[in-house]
Amino acid sequence: MKYLLYFPILFWGLFACSPVNSYLKKGDACYQQMDYDQAATYYYNILLLDSNQVIAKEALTKTGNLVLISKFSRFGHLISENRNQEAIQQYLNNKRYFEKVKSVHVYLNWPSMYDGLFEDAKFDLVSQTLDNLKTDISQHKYDNAEQLIEQIAPFETIFANATITRLATCSDAFAKYAQQLLLQGKAYKAYQIIKKSEAFLPASPFSKSLQETVLQSLLKRIVILPIQEQVKSSGFIKIFSQTLQAQLASIQPDIIQLIPAKQIEGVLADSTRHSNQIEPISQALLKNGIQLYLQVALNEYKETAVNPSQPDSLNGYAAFSQQSQDKEKPLPVAVIRFKPVKFGSLKKLNQIDVRITYRLVDCSSQLPIVENTIALNQVDSFQSYYYNGDLNQLYEQLPQNKQMPERNLAFYEQFNLVGKPLVSLSTMQLELAQKFVDKCLEDLEIYLKQD
Repeated sequence: MKYLLYFPILFWGLFACSPVNSYLKKGDACYQQMDYDQAATYYYNILLLDSNQVIAKEALTKTGNLVLISKFSRFGHLISENRNQEAIQQYLNNKRYFEKVKSVHVYLNWPSMYDGLFEDAKFDLVSQTLDNLKTDISQHKYDNAEQLIEQIAPFETIFANATITRLATCSDAFAKYAQQLLLQGKAYKAYQIIKKSEAFLPASPFSKSLQETVLQSLLKRIVILPIQEQVKSSGFIKIFSQTLQAQLASIQPDIIQLIPAKQIEGVLADSTRHSNQIEPISQALLKNGIQLYLQVALNEYKETAVNPSQPDSLNGYAAFSQQSQDKEKPLPVAVIRFKPVKFGSLKKLNQIDVRITYRLVDCSSQLPIVENTIALNQVDSFQSYYYNGDLNQLYEQLPQNKQMPERNLAFYEQFNLVGKPLVSLSTMQLELAQKFVDKCLEDLEIYLKQD
């Protein structure tokens, strides 16, 4: 009986010495002071001692989530400042904290919305590392290049065995990273990594095979349907079409295959090609392996050319001094008078106004990806005035309320200007076509350069 009584006495003695109650009080005190990180540490330590402490679990869940929110706020701040390496380290710290709390069976709310930002930051870091590697290797700065690899290895274990002393290991590491991106559905990012690495690293059978796989997954076959010329354009639409096709084909020559419109003449009837019905066009093109088509319509085209051979005659007023005798004054007085005169105005103008509508359609989904209307104009003008008399005495208007008119300096500056040749309408067509193409491709590239 002595031994049986001794055990419970020893057990209660150990419990009285347990730090659980002390940690709980300290954790609550820290929580009241809004020191959530320290409070969470106390609650965590309680659960290390006794995983069944329900109060500590609830407290750690509350404080741990507050700590995690604070940590991700720091991560978001680093991302906004483009401090990618620090942001990645912060994210990994957040992950370790989450797993640490999970080890005592407390499950925090993981903000998955930040996962994509983490992957993007890691991609940017790897991509920038590639750029810096190329520079260092070209300048024979091999120590610097080796340090670059060492810096990204902790964030991406694929690079753990890569070394500049064996460039093939670097080539394979970047190819494996590209493969990882491809498996995540980020084929275009994989393509970017491959293109950068192949520019200065030796290709391996693996990297070559992966490149073919990536290009195949990204390949887009696109056709520009015959442009609908709703108004006459003096050949403008031909210039626009040639410029568009040349530049569209050069956006991504590896992954964009431009199909000549002549190849689909037998596929689409004339009435279908010029219709706005997406479904029949998409179905017919998709059967022929074409994923995208671009429709363009010229809605407005107006040329304005003003080129008079003779200047217009305009009315003005010339000031002159006239002697006037006042009976009350012994000497004559000079009085300013005005007389009507003519001066010439020559105005030349070349102007083109154009409005174009276009849309890029995905044949598979039968939905427009990009649709827009753009209106632009190109103007060149010249205006000059001519006067045979004394320009200093010429006025546009008569005095009002015995006040001399203010002299319009801009008006006088245009007298006797040397005539200049205007930009021709044909040159304007070329410049306008380029502007339209630039704006179209700005829209299209957003889609064509994404996964």
